[in-house]
Amino acid sequence: MKFLTTTWNRTIVGASLSLENRLHVPSQAAAALLQHLCRAYQSPMRHYHNLQHLQQMLTLLETIHLDDRACVTLAVWFHDAVCNARRGDNEEKSAQWAVSSLLKLGIPTAQIDRISYLILATQSHHSNTEDLDCQALLDCDLSILGTPPDQYQTYSLAIRQEYHWVSDDAYRTGRSRVLQQFLGRDRLYHGRELHAYETRARQNLTTELATLAGHVFLSAG
Repeated sequence: MKFLTTTWNRTIVGASLSLENRLHVPSQAAAALLQHLCRAYQSPMRHYHNLQHLQQMLTLLETIHLDDRACVTLAVWFHDAVCNARRGDNEEKSAQWAVSSLLKLGIPTAQIDRISYLILATQSHHSNTEDLDCQALLDCDLSILGTPPDQYQTYSLAIRQEYHWVSDDAYRTGRSRVLQQFLGRDRLYHGRELHAYETRARQNLTTELATLAGHVFLSAG
């Protein structure tokens, strides 16, 4: 297991102090939990759903207005806490981890339920149109889709590596289905902060679909 960098240790300190101020959680206890989560995100089988993904979401979240920043931030920290490409219940397991951990920190049940709800929303990436905080979380989680083409290609290869055990034909079918579902949506991003990502995201998704259809995508090797 890799050691956390100085930058990440600073991130943990800042986040734990924020939790102390917003939720009255002792900063030392919060820091210990966040360190544990960071180590989970460092698992060698995580090629995309890793600390870089977590950092990108946390950074982007800082640019968005939120009604309950503490709950949304904790949902981000926990949303991929459990990540096993061979399972279909990662979000449920992540939510369960959040509930059990946050109860121990003395966070009120109502807020824990809210955090659990937000984590589970990342499974379908659908949200009530009036739930702006949930939409912000989902927008951040999908922000990778609207990045420049070279960054998107790195992401798509990383996803393929996480599913290295799936045959090329099966992966091509499954991945194409996911991309088509995203393209079938009226909107990928709901908040004004990520509105500019929409066009490029659709271009990236369309390009990857064409690549998959042409059977020339990069294999996990």
